[in-house]
Amino acid sequence: MGKSPAFQLYAADFYMDTVGWTAAEVGAYFRLLMHEWVNGPLPPDNAIRARIAGIDPRNMAKMWSAALAIKFITDDAGMYVNLRLESVRLEQFQYREKLANSGRLGGLIAQGIKRDKVKQGLSKASSKNKALQSSTFSLQKEKNKILYLDFVFLGAVEYEKLVQQFGEPGAKERIDRLNVYLGSTGKKYKSHYYTILNWERRGGNGTGSQKPKSVFDRLKDKYELEEKEWPQDPKQQI
Repeated sequence: MGKSPAFQLYAADFYMDTVGWTAAEVGAYFRLLMHEWVNGPLPPDNAIRARIAGIDPRNMAKMWSAALAIKFITDDAGMYVNLRLESVRLEQFQYREKLANSGRLGGLIAQGIKRDKVKQGLSKASSKNKALQSSTFSLQKEKNKILYLDFVFLGAVEYEKLVQQFGEPGAKERIDRLNVYLGSTGKKYKSHYYTILNWERRGGNGTGSQKPKSVFDRLKDKYELEEKEWPQDPKQQI
């Protein structure tokens, strides 16, 4: 795949993805992205990543566990890549291929080449493009989100990361919390995975001020029962 000297940076997305980070974490993350775009996947060695980010290894280890690790996944070679960045790279390549194919097609028609040869050339280009797509290890897998409960969509890799970070019971509890919130409010989020992580930083429920509701309170909301219908004596709530 040919290297492109630049890529689009969506300011709003980048800002919201890093809004809770320190300036040092944002700077280190940006330098890691630049390195990946120019040189390819990041090495697993913490000391090498620290040199890339321009910080000492001790701070790199802290930043990686606190914020940066969720932005990267490992490929088949054990190297770290950012899925969003690699999807932009793939889109640029496909766009350049489309322009090149259009130019070749126009030139062939102008020269009077038979249509069957033109189609044969386009078919080869299409096969090359399909091979490129299939070799992009997990970009296509990540697009196939799995529905959890009624409203929460997560990729397989995203769910595994939640289990690693919170344990399976903790991951299921956070998915359930988000599912209840989405069902009761109708709100939509670009990424349910990052919504769960963002809620965790704010205090676990997305508001930063209210405590998570108990099972008893959630049942009250779900069935919309009036307060007077519920027993006031805690012993009667069992």
